[in-house]
Amino acid sequence: MSYIRRCSIVAEGASSVELSEMRCRFEISQTMLGMPNMCYLRVTNLSPQTAAPFHDLEYKKLTISAGYRDGPYGVIFQGDITQGALGRETQTDTLLTIVAHDGGNAKTSTALNTTLAAGSTPKDHVDAAVKAMAPAGISKGYVGPDLSQPKYPRAVTLYAMASTVLDRIANSANAVWSIQNGKLTMFKKQDDHLPGDIIELSPHTGLIGMPAQEIGAVWARCLINPSIKIGTQVHLRKDLINELVIPIAPETGQPDPKFNNQLQIPELPAAGIYTVFEIDYDGDTRGLPWYMDLHLIAKGQHPTERATLFQFPGG
Repeated sequence: MSYIRRCSIVAEGASSVELSEMRCRFEISQTMLGMPNMCYLRVTNLSPQTAAPFHDLEYKKLTISAGYRDGPYGVIFQGDITQGALGRETQTDTLLTIVAHDGGNAKTSTALNTTLAAGSTPKDHVDAAVKAMAPAGISKGYVGPDLSQPKYPRAVTLYAMASTVLDRIANSANAVWSIQNGKLTMFKKQDDHLPGDIIELSPHTGLIGMPAQEIGAVWARCLINPSIKIGTQVHLRKDLINELVIPIAPETGQPDPKFNNQLQIPELPAAGIYTVFEIDYDGDTRGLPWYMDLHLIAKGQHPTERATLFQFPGG
C-alpha cells in the first residue's frame, strides 16, 4: 500500500469550504460507549474572510476524510460544529480552532412523543427514536442485538428523550449504543462486531511501535486507516503485544491484588482476534502525526471493563 497521504476537510452551511490545502491538525475521539464522538480541528493562517464564518457558526457540519492516494480512503469524522475560536499560534501565525461533535445535538435535544400500537417490539422503539433524530441528521446503522422480542401486548406511549428510550432498550438487551458519523449503532456488550473482513494489524500494514496490554483491553497504534471503524474486527498477533506490568503493593512487594480483583486482566487470545471499541486519531496535513490509537477487546470481554490506569512505558 502506498502511504502518500490524502485528506479532505469540508465545512458546510449555506455554502461549503475545503480546508485541507491549509495546515490542519485534528484530534478525534470515538467510542462505542454512548458518549458523543469529539473532534478538535486547528487550522493555521486561514484568511480572516474564511475564518470569520466559523466564529459566527455559519458553518454547521464538518466532514474529515483521510487515507492514501492509492487507498484506502474514506470518512473518519462527520459531525456538528459547536465552536469556532479565533486566535494566534505565534506572533505571525493565526489559528482557528474548530470544535465539533458527532450526534451530540440528537442525544441531548431530541424528544419522542408518539404512541405505538399493540404488538410493538424494541426494534420498533429504536426505529421511532431514529425517526425522531432524523432532523438532526441521524440515520440507522448497525444494530447487533435481536430486538424482535418482547412483543408488547398493549399500545406503548413513548414520551421521553430519544436517548432515554435507547438507553432503556440497550440496557434490557445487554448492549451499548452510540452514534458513529451520523448513524445510530448498537452492539451487544460481548462478542459483537461489524460485518466484514478482519483487518490485519502488523508492521507491514501500518502498525506503529509495540501494542500494549491494558487493564481490560489492548492498545495499538497504526497509520490512519478509514477501513478501521468502531466495531471493526482486527487480527493482532499475540507475540507483538507487551503484557501489562501490574503495580507492586509496597506492603508485600508483590503484584497488587486489588487490580486483579476489581479489574480482571484477561489472557491475550492465541487467535489474536479483537474488536475495536475506542479510537483516538491524531493527524497533521503538514506534519508527522498521521495515526490512530485503537483500544481493543477480545472475545468474552466487556467494553466498559477498560480502565487506562496504567500503560506499558512508551505505549
